[in-house]
Amino acid sequence: MWDLEGEYIEATYLDEYKVIGQVLNSRVKYGGGVQHRIKLVKPITIHGTERESLLIDQEDVQRVFSNI
Repeated sequence: MWDLEGEYIEATYLDEYKVIGQVLNSRVKYGGGVQHRIKLVKPITIHGTERESLLIDQEDVQRVFSNI
Protein backbone atom coordinates (compact mmCIF):
# COMPACT_ATOMS: atom_id res chain seq x y z
CA MET A 1 0.00 0.00 0.00
CA TRP A 2 1.50 3.33 -1.02
CA ASP A 3 -1.12 5.74 0.42
CA LEU A 4 -0.21 6.25 4.08
CA GLU A 5 -2.52 9.21 4.76
CA GLY A 6 -3.36 9.41 8.48
CA GLU A 7 -0.61 6.97 9.49
CA TYR A 8 2.50 7.93 11.47
CA ILE A 9 5.93 7.26 10.03
CA GLU A 10 9.49 7.26 11.26
CA ALA A 11 11.90 8.35 8.53
CA THR A 12 15.28 9.85 7.70
CA TYR A 13 15.30 13.31 6.11
CA LEU A 14 18.33 14.36 4.02
CA ASP A 15 20.19 11.21 5.16
CA GLU A 16 20.79 12.92 8.51
CA TYR A 17 17.67 13.83 10.50
CA LYS A 18 15.52 11.17 12.17
CA VAL A 19 11.91 12.39 12.14
CA ILE A 20 8.48 11.17 13.22
CA GLY A 21 5.28 12.62 11.84
CA GLN A 22 1.75 12.00 10.64
CA VAL A 23 1.21 11.65 6.91
CA LEU A 24 -1.03 14.44 5.64
CA ASN A 25 -1.08 13.09 2.08
CA SER A 26 0.76 10.70 -0.21
CA ARG A 27 1.35 11.11 -3.92
CA VAL A 28 2.94 9.33 -6.84
CA LYS A 29 5.68 11.53 -8.27
CA TYR A 30 6.47 11.86 -11.94
CA GLY A 31 8.49 8.74 -12.75
CA GLY A 32 6.64 6.50 -10.31
CA GLY A 33 8.20 7.25 -6.91
CA VAL A 34 6.01 7.86 -3.86
CA GLN A 35 6.33 10.93 -1.64
CA HIS A 36 4.59 11.76 1.65
CA ARG A 37 3.93 15.17 3.19
CA ILE A 38 4.14 14.82 6.97
CA LYS A 39 3.35 17.03 9.95
CA LEU A 40 6.14 16.50 12.45
CA VAL A 41 5.29 15.42 15.99
CA LYS A 42 8.07 17.73 17.20
CA PRO A 43 9.31 20.61 14.98
CA ILE A 44 13.02 20.53 14.10
CA THR A 45 15.50 23.15 12.92
CA ILE A 46 17.26 22.36 9.65
CA HIS A 47 19.90 24.75 8.32
CA GLY A 48 18.63 27.53 10.59
CA THR A 49 14.94 27.17 9.67
CA GLU A 50 12.35 25.60 11.95
CA ARG A 51 10.25 23.02 10.11
CA GLU A 52 6.81 21.75 11.15
CA SER A 53 6.25 19.66 8.02
CA LEU A 54 8.44 17.88 5.47
CA LEU A 55 8.29 15.94 2.22
CA ILE A 56 9.58 12.38 2.67
CA ASP A 57 10.31 9.92 -0.13
CA GLN A 58 9.01 6.38 0.39
CA GLU A 59 12.53 4.90 0.35
CA ASP A 60 13.42 7.03 3.42
CA VAL A 61 10.59 5.56 5.57
CA GLN A 62 11.82 3.12 8.21
CA ARG A 63 8.60 2.38 10.10
CA VAL A 64 4.84 2.88 9.74
CA PHE A 65 2.48 2.83 12.73
CA SER A 66 -1.12 3.84 13.51
CA ASN A 67 -0.66 6.00 16.60
CA ILE A 68 1.99 7.31 18.95
